[in-house]
Amino acid sequence: MKCLVLVLVLGLVSPLIRGEFPDCETTFLNPGQTNCIDETDGSEHEMDSTWTNSQCYKCHCSSTGMTCCDTIVPPSNPNPTTCTVVYDYQTCQANLFYYTGLRKYVIKVKI
Repeated sequence: MKCLVLVLVLGLVSPLIRGEFPDCETTFLNPGQTNCIDETDGSEHEMDSTWTNSQCYKCHCSSTGMTCCDTIVPPSNPNPTTCTVVYDYQTCQANLFYYTGLRKYVIKVKI
């Protein structure tokens, strides 16, 4: 049983240390406020609704506030001398372009 608990704890702590969980922000509602306003594009959303905005943040509106999390997971530690990261907000993907001599390799990092 102790091994199982240790495995569960390490399984949760390890991604946190490596930064693999998405970047999230919470905005609390003002008293009397009955909907959420996504500041990215100014859109208004009803309580208990979920949407993805134009910057690929998945948001949820609840009675306590709005939580938005980035859905694009950037590559970890790309080498800036041999590759470039380009974000595609139409498909909500990070495209990682590796360059080696005259050849160009493309690795797409999906959500």
